Amino acid sequence: MKKLLLLCFSLFMAITAANADTTFQLAKVVKLGRGDTSLMTQQNIQRGFSQQGISDLSFPCDANCESCDHSTGICQKCTSDRYVSGRDCPLCPAKNYCDGVTAIPNCSGVVCLNGSSPQANDNGCCCM
Repeated sequence: MKKLLLLCFSLFMAITAANADTTFQLAKVVKLGRGDTSLMTQQNIQRGFSQQGISDLSFPCDANCESCDHSTGICQKCTSDRYVSGRDCPLCPAKNYCDGVTAIPNCSGVVCLNGSSPQANDNGCCCM
């Protein structure tokens, strides 16, 4: 009977000791998390972030951009005589049609009859 009681007491102490170690580590982690956060907040503001961690930065797009993603500065649609090229809206190249997004060659997809071939010009495409 004494051995059983000693065994139960030993198990109880082992479990209590294991929980105490876990509790101590948890308290230690919580304590390390406390402290003065003003320096951290000041560093975030200097990096261009608000206290909530949301970026306050805005990037400009090309002057000929109609639809701009100001969070990246990348243009999504240019004016009709230009096309999207990353952050820029360059002029439409010669012998191309520009829809504000892409530059399409004037003779793209054109099939001519009986031995003539498509020739692009500034106004469109001719079969010669």
